Amino acid sequence: MATTVTSSTSGNSQIDGLVSGLDTTSIINAIMAQAALPQTNLKNNLATQQAKLTAYQTINTKFVAMRTAADALTSATTWQSMAVTSSNSSVTATASAGAQAGNFSFDVTQLASYQSSVFANSVSSTAATVVSGGTQVTITSGSGSPVTVDTGDGSLGAVVAGINKSNSGVQATAVQVSPGQYKLQLTSTATGANAAFSVTGLGALGAMQNTANAQDAQITVGAGTPAQYTISSSTNTFGSAIPNMTFTVSQLATGVSLQTSPDGSGIADKVQAMVDTANAVLTEISNDTAYDAQNKAASVLTGDMTAESLRNNILSAVGSMLGNGTSATSVGLSLTKDGQITFDQGAFETAFNANPASVQAAFTPGGVFAPAQSGLSGSITLQKSSDATQPGAYDVTVTQAATRASATIDTSGGINAGQTVTLGSGSNSATYTVQAGDTAQTIADALNALAATNSLGITSTLGSNGIINLASTAYGSQSTFTSSATGGLVASSITAGTDVAGTINGQAAKGIGQILYTPVGAPGVDAIMLNVTLTTADVAALGGGSAGTLTYSAGVAQKLGTVANSAVALQTGVLTNEIDGINSTIDSLNTEIASWQIVLDTKQAALQKQWADLESQLGQLQATGAQLNASIAGLPGYSSSSSSSSSSSSG
Repeated sequence: MATTVTSSTSGNSQIDGLVSGLDTTSIINAIMAQAALPQTNLKNNLATQQAKLTAYQTINTKFVAMRTAADALTSATTWQSMAVTSSNSSVTATASAGAQAGNFSFDVTQLASYQSSVFANSVSSTAATVVSGGTQVTITSGSGSPVTVDTGDGSLGAVVAGINKSNSGVQATAVQVSPGQYKLQLTSTATGANAAFSVTGLGALGAMQNTANAQDAQITVGAGTPAQYTISSSTNTFGSAIPNMTFTVSQLATGVSLQTSPDGSGIADKVQAMVDTANAVLTEISNDTAYDAQNKAASVLTGDMTAESLRNNILSAVGSMLGNGTSATSVGLSLTKDGQITFDQGAFETAFNANPASVQAAFTPGGVFAPAQSGLSGSITLQKSSDATQPGAYDVTVTQAATRASATIDTSGGINAGQTVTLGSGSNSATYTVQAGDTAQTIADALNALAATNSLGITSTLGSNGIINLASTAYGSQSTFTSSATGGLVASSITAGTDVAGTINGQAAKGIGQILYTPVGAPGVDAIMLNVTLTTADVAALGGGSAGTLTYSAGVAQKLGTVANSAVALQTGVLTNEIDGINSTIDSLNTEIASWQIVLDTKQAALQKQWADLESQLGQLQATGAQLNASIAGLPGYSSSSSSSSSSSSG
């Protein structure tokens, strides 16, 4: 008989020749099941930890999405978004950040068009010669230089191919106007007056006549009034007529009006995105912490305090009153009894249209500065904060004001034609040559114009006694320039600018120009950035003491961003630490399970050997007994009956 023993640790093994009649497989399996109980408990714990890890990782992913959506609403550019409404469907417009609210009215008086031309004479086929002798075909497009065309064998087909390969701004086509009659048609590849072209060397085809003229699109503002003016564009799109607005015209029209206003609808879409991502987190946590009372079944995170705390933090961020006395409900946000967030876009847009600044303050971080003393000419404003920045009142000290690089040009020695002043910034430089009749003031004005035209970042003002003061437009040690003068004008050396210096809430801060900021990870004031416009005189008046207090508050978007960041931040995030801890636990459990496997494998092998040895011994005993019986039975004259007979006879 062959018996199979199933091992949970090392597969199946065979014990052959059993003679005991015992169910060895069941015995060994029962012993091993008891021995494996500690490992089974470890495996059950491992499955639980892996399920928790999956749940935490899913929640973590949804928190990252919520942080991204919340951060989009704390960006200043989001709230600078503008929408444009056109009174005429033939004019479409878009506005980018920085566009100004207002109304722009005009008439569309001309549309942009291509030049299209055809030659008077026709030829019998595309193989017909249209360029003869050494005639050279050239095309001049707009203000560009003439382009020589490779006309190959001089046939119409070769001319068409040569023009289309010439990059001259002209496209050619051989048009069959009737059987056996072909004309050459040319069209500009771009619209606008500067796309007009002329051709020489194709006299064999006769005169070139335009079927359409190249022209610019034109809009007229204030038509019929003394202030009337016209704006042109080489295409039907106008990209520079109004700063940060682009509009396209498609037909002639009068009385077109473009109304620009803050884009409440676009911002509302971003609010909805934030709400959707927050609800996704809430739903995931709710599912993972649910308890089925009817079936008495817990979910993977039922009773988990980390998950419950994060859910409460989200609801608290929305449920609390927001900045500037604005409630969540007044900007369209509310909470349901099921622990979800709802967003009323209509209510939001109504509130936004009535007071954009107030609604923005409800969502974004803000800061109010209270100076330590009156009479300061500068101030301190919040520039930026991070999701880790905590609301509160921060004391700010300023030990050094930001200044601009400066220099002077001394004209007191006399102003004469031909003198020069050269200004430079980076790789750019420009020179002004003094003209007859110039004064110190006209030179200062000319230097301002020179700096603006050449993007030098320098301002020029006239001081006393013929001294022209030069200064960089930007503050700080990184902003500088060069200056020199000839002909009796004297340029001073450059005085370097300085960066603001000080502390925020007792933490050492760094300065770049007028920006004073704390680095990432600074306790309580993580990555807060302030714009400090205090002057050197202000700092002197403060005497090294406190400049004042900035009270920092967080709107709902910033609050949700903070909740998300506290969950998922590298090294410090609550979920990050939980996930790291579970991964560590899983590693330890796998190590323990593997160690137990060695013990169990060893024990099972020993049991199998013991039972195999037992069966072998029983088999040997059985064989020995059989031999003894056989030996006894084979003894001479011995039998049970003869023994009895002998005894009777003797009696």
